[in-house]
Amino acid sequence: MPNAAERFRTTPDAPERRTAKATAALQAIRSSRIEDYAELRRLGVGIHDAARRLGLSKRTVERYRSQLNKQGRDQ
Repeated sequence: MPNAAERFRTTPDAPERRTAKATAALQAIRSSRIEDYAELRRLGVGIHDAARRLGLSKRTVERYRSQLNKQGRDQ
């Protein structure tokens, strides 16, 4: 069985940090999903149904809802 030093040597390198362009793209996708969620809520779709339709977890929807509440935009 390898000792800690041997295991450490075989550990792959940490992934590189995201570039600014990749981060901006991910932020745009997230912003789009938040807008999709807000639109479903404006149409009267329930929180859990909106999450299901968008393929999001309840926790993610709660974060989106909190963000929209801070902006005064959630129903």
